[in-house]
Amino acid sequence: MAAFDDGQRELADLVAGKQGQVALASMNVYLLPGLLSAFRERSPGITIRLFGHPREATLDQLERGEVDLFFSTPVLERPGIEQVSLLREEICLAVPPGHWLANREAVCLSEVAHEPFLALKPGYNLRELTEIFCHQAGFTPRIVFEGDEPVALLHLVKAGLGIACLPTLVWESVPEIAVARIPIQEPRCQREMFLLWSKERYLSAAAREFRDFLIAYFAPLNQAVPG
Repeated sequence: MAAFDDGQRELADLVAGKQGQVALASMNVYLLPGLLSAFRERSPGITIRLFGHPREATLDQLERGEVDLFFSTPVLERPGIEQVSLLREEICLAVPPGHWLANREAVCLSEVAHEPFLALKPGYNLRELTEIFCHQAGFTPRIVFEGDEPVALLHLVKAGLGIACLPTLVWESVPEIAVARIPIQEPRCQREMFLLWSKERYLSAAAREFRDFLIAYFAPLNQAVPG
C-alpha cells in the first residue's frame, strides 16, 4: 500500500507541475509566519498543510507518509529518517515586568529554583529541555501550568503567572510583548532544530522545493547564533 501511495504521488507530480501540497509538522508555530509568507511569494501554487502533534506521534506520521516534512530536534535510532540541521536557538529565561530579575543582564538557573515555572506539556521537546536544564542546575522545576505553544507561555509570563525557559525567536515573533528576556549563564541553554523527512517514502516535487527553501531560509539565522 505504501508503494501504491508513492506511485500515486509520482503521477500527481507529473500532472501538477508547479502546483502541489506539502504536509508540514511543527511544534514551533512562532517560526512559521515569516518563512511561509516568503515561500508563498516564491511558489504561490504550492499550499502548506500544518500539523502540530507531539514528536513521537509525528514521527509515526512521517514514516507512514502522512507528513512530508517535520521541524524537530534530532532523532536517534529511527531508521529511514533523514535529517538536516536548520537552526540553533539560544534559550533564555522569560520573566514578567517588575520581577526581581527583570533588569539582570544574565542569570544562573539555580537562582530561580523556587520560582513557579510555565512549560509545554510532556512529550514536547522544550518541556524535556526545561527539565534537563533545571536538573543540571540542581533542582526540579515546580511547573504550575502546562500548554501547547511557546507564544502562549510568553503571554502567561506577562500576566505574572510564572517564569519560563523559551527560545529567543519566540520574542521576535511578538516584539511588542513586555516580557524580560534574560540570557542563562549557567548551564548553557541551547537547542538545535532539524528538518526531518522519510527516506523510505516518495517526496513530492513540492515537498522537495519547500525543503530546499527552508534550508536556504534558515542558513543566515543559524550562522548568527554562537556555537
